[in-house]
Amino acid sequence: MQPTELLRDIPPLVRNPRALWAARVEDRQLAAMACGFRRHRGLATGDDVVRLLRRRSDQLISTLARWIVERNVVHFAWQGAALLPLFQFDRVRMLLDPIVISVLRELRDAFDDWEIALWFVTPNASTNGTRGCVREQPVGRARRCPSGSVRGLGL
Repeated sequence: MQPTELLRDIPPLVRNPRALWAARVEDRQLAAMACGFRRHRGLATGDDVVRLLRRRSDQLISTLARWIVERNVVHFAWQGAALLPLFQFDRVRMLLDPIVISVLRELRDAFDDWEIALWFVTPNASTNGTRGCVREQPVGRARRCPSGSVRGLGL
């Protein structure tokens, strides 16, 4: 199933990225993620990523499963499917961007998968006001306060 097929079944006001007045917070967040990731190579289902991985690995499903379980890849669930933003992969070899992995190491103890995906499309202080998925410049590293908590994440 394609990500656009998954998003087709959501209410029309959520498909419209300008529908910030949607009743549910999750609908507004999904709209922000769909719009934000669309600008940076889009979203793919787990099945789509496995097909793209065929070019580099014989252990397709186990490679993706390991990345997800170890939380080394940005992903979130929608309607029972894992969706993965493509900005984090090398276009040719489908390798994970090491900068994204280092950012995930900072975020994964403080946020769940949905919040991490949202962090990458939300301008915040730890990326100097840009979105974490912007590829024209390096992904900003999440900064920690002296207390160890992640700050400036705009959530």
